[in-house]
Amino acid sequence: FLPETIDRVKQQTYKNFEIIIVNDGSDDPHTINVLTELSKDNSLTILHKENGRMSSARNYGVKHAKGGIIVPLDADDYFHPTFFEKAVPLLFSDPQIGVVTSYIRKFGKDTGLFKVRGGNIYNFLFSNQCPACAMIKRTCWDEIGGYDEEMKLGFEDWEFYLRLTAAGYKVHVIPKALFYYRQTHKSTLHNDTYPNKGILVDYILKKHKDVY
Repeated sequence: FLPETIDRVKQQTYKNFEIIIVNDGSDDPHTINVLTELSKDNSLTILHKENGRMSSARNYGVKHAKGGIIVPLDADDYFHPTFFEKAVPLLFSDPQIGVVTSYIRKFGKDTGLFKVRGGNIYNFLFSNQCPACAMIKRTCWDEIGGYDEEMKLGFEDWEFYLRLTAAGYKVHVIPKALFYYRQTHKSTLHNDTYPNKGILVDYILKKHKDVY
């Protein structure tokens, strides 16, 4: 899905951005062929690293980013073409806003509309209310130290937003489905996160005992 995802990013009506692709240790021949083909596009930056899972890959990409805005995006998902254009002014409309997201349109194996709530720390205590694929102020990212790389099985985005909202920032939600979340049988959420939910929640509770 990576070439499709890159094509959709390039369709954004807001054009002032860079695209960084992080290969998190894959040596799959098909993946390498896809990356080799994409490397012919000089507008893309392609980075290779040892496998460290989601948190490590995103943190690695951000370390190489030049801009003051970060937008993580998984290789099989995409945004509506107007998301950047709508989200950028909102992100800087209030110093308390650290993240801008939107409703989520699920597609693929499962379909439906998920209306995340965003908001402050109280909305994030017992469930995640913002997808990992959202627009984040770089200053906020740096302040809280990015993703926890010990979290390799999922919920790393939930834990990230707990720290962000605990620091006093809030998540603004655009009440339209501008993020498209692909559902497949291979998803980390279904194969790694849900089967280990108890372990992951216990980790979060112990790490944020003061907040709870």
